[in-house]
Amino acid sequence: MFSTIIEVKTMSKDYDSEFEKTVFDDLPVKHKDFDDFVNLYGGYAQLLRNWIFDAFKNGQTPYEVAREIQKSPQAQEQIELIIDLYKK
Repeated sequence: MFSTIIEVKTMSKDYDSEFEKTVFDDLPVKHKDFDDFVNLYGGYAQLLRNWIFDAFKNGQTPYEVAREIQKSPQAQEQIELIIDLYKK
């Protein structure tokens, strides 16, 4: 039973990752930079990741999620922080 639970979580995370990548196609930050930031710092960026996952589970499209993120001052502040940190 334990291995089944791990497998389901892995499948869900993999699929969510693709959904998340599609959301970031419509945002001014690279998905890889967002992913690196979440893994290093967590915080509000992790909450944003959870928000994206909840939207996925609730049947929203990546486009809808990206538009909601663009309307959120807190999310925009986080995205600007990530962009500034990973400028190249």
